[in-house]
Amino acid sequence: MKKTLIILILFFGFMGNVGAEIKRIISGSENAKITIIAYESLTCSHCANFHKDVYPQLKKEYIDTGLAKIEFR
Repeated sequence: MKKTLIILILFFGFMGNVGAEIKRIISGSENAKITIIAYESLTCSHCANFHKDVYPQLKKEYIDTGLAKIEFR
């Protein structure tokens, strides 16, 4: 009984994600040669530190100049 229940939960769990669209926020030029992909969480302290300490300098030197774009997922 437990195996059947687990199989059904897994099956329907994957079925719900089939049509899901990935939400992306892109900052920078569409034609930038470098794409940085950042997977982040709104509740993560490390992600908050990245936005506070690293992102402003990264944006100033690379994103604003058109060398790179960043995609947040």
